[in-house]
Amino acid sequence: MVIWRVLAFLLVFLCWAQMATPAELGALHVLDIQSKPNHAVEMILSVLDKTGRPIKNLTPENFSLSVEGQPIKDFSLEPISSAKSPLSVVLAIDVSGSMKGEPMAEARKAAAIFLDELEKDDHVALITFGQGVYHLSDFAAKKHEVREQLQHLEAKEQWTWLYQATLEAMERAVQAPTTRAAVILLTDGKDEGSPVSEEAVLDRIKGAQVPIYAMGFGSKAQVDYLQKVASASQGAFLSTPQAADLTNLYQTVLDYLKNQYILRFTYENPVGVYTSQLKLSVAGQELSTQRRFLYVAAEPQPQPPPAPIIIPQVPPLPALEPSPRATAPTPLPEPVQLPQPPPEWWQEPLWQGLVAGVALLGLGLLIWFLVRRWKVTSKLPEPVRVLLKGKAHSVMATSPGSGSSTSTRVLFSPGEVGLRLNIPPVPIFFALLDSSKNLHYQEIILTRYDDENPALYDNARIYLLFSDNTVSRPNPQRAGHARIFLDAETQMYHLEDLGSFSGTKLNDKPISEAAPLEDQDAITLGGVSLAFYDRRPLTGTRY
Repeated sequence: MVIWRVLAFLLVFLCWAQMATPAELGALHVLDIQSKPNHAVEMILSVLDKTGRPIKNLTPENFSLSVEGQPIKDFSLEPISSAKSPLSVVLAIDVSGSMKGEPMAEARKAAAIFLDELEKDDHVALITFGQGVYHLSDFAAKKHEVREQLQHLEAKEQWTWLYQATLEAMERAVQAPTTRAAVILLTDGKDEGSPVSEEAVLDRIKGAQVPIYAMGFGSKAQVDYLQKVASASQGAFLSTPQAADLTNLYQTVLDYLKNQYILRFTYENPVGVYTSQLKLSVAGQELSTQRRFLYVAAEPQPQPPPAPIIIPQVPPLPALEPSPRATAPTPLPEPVQLPQPPPEWWQEPLWQGLVAGVALLGLGLLIWFLVRRWKVTSKLPEPVRVLLKGKAHSVMATSPGSGSSTSTRVLFSPGEVGLRLNIPPVPIFFALLDSSKNLHYQEIILTRYDDENPALYDNARIYLLFSDNTVSRPNPQRAGHARIFLDAETQMYHLEDLGSFSGTKLNDKPISEAAPLEDQDAITLGGVSLAFYDRRPLTGTRY
């Protein structure tokens, strides 16, 4: 009996010691700071330990605040949960083909549970991304409407526009109807085909003041990018090898959002940009951070009332007595008819007709100039065309699936193997192999079209024609600038220069003989750059 009592005492003591041991400080973030009416300023804070978990039960005594070096003694601190500060969340979910099956089912379930845990006044917007970015609902939607959208998500996209989705989700969060906003980004893969670069996204994130909680699962997630996004936005990176743990990741993010703090203080200074410094002290540990903010709540000084205007009193005039002689009113004199002045020269009908004629002539010349310019502009060559059986075809065909004006469009069908041309405003894809359309090109000539010598183009060959003057045209000694062909033995595509005057480069290195092509290789023809992609299942590339 005594032994059981000793064991129970030791268990209670160990639990108390674990609770009494202060957490090791990890990070102090000022997520947002805004000026409010009546000279008030509000700061949204997040305090994390070394493991990335939020630290709870902090008090104003743990903080010291100063603005432009001047201490602020009087401020309040309370948890977000008791401050009743509504939240706006953007859910950005990957719907590429690799999410098909269990990953998508778990993602739908985890996001639905997350919606149930939000407060009544919180807002949610839903974005999906794959071969584009699709805004399915905005902050005005009800939570049950967002839940219905989640239930209909399907993973069938061939590409993963991770960079573009990050940028558009963050921009949507910036327009949130509440002071607090956050983005939850979920993916299992790497970026493929985004029209925006990683560096551009990270630069934009640093100034947006929106925390991004980047969640990656599986072995192919782009962990390094997700970590950079979380760090730059002062959010958090969460990962798991299994889709079944996504519910736990969403619950962890919810724990972050519900365990933030709101700090309020009064600041009576002129309108301007100020620098605040916040220090945190817990059990001998210290952290500090700085944040600039725009203070606009200063109220104008009351103006003294204007001096009253004193109007002197004027005595009334005495009433006039009627004259005894005034028996009848005096008749008014007849009005005098003045002669009309002669019209000015510009009022003459002849001159008015001449001015109207000149105006019509000028209008006609303007219309002629606009029509001529339109005809010249309409004849400008497209940047790239395809020559099949001696006839040129345009590749600027819009693909279906971009019904919303807020969706990012993709041009042409990429297929499994092909070329990606970075031509504004969006990339152009040319497929060499597209099983869905029963398309398979064994060889293609890369060249420029020569209107004066159409006989140099073989009707039995396929040509990809560029309008750039640095690309060589065919002549009797060569078929074009370069060619891409399929090696029947190795089933690999090769790139060969055909004696062009500006040369052909593969990954920035000139080639003098046929070279094999691999996924993501960069091809340069004079001043034209394009990328080769090979997403056949045998290559091991996910698509």
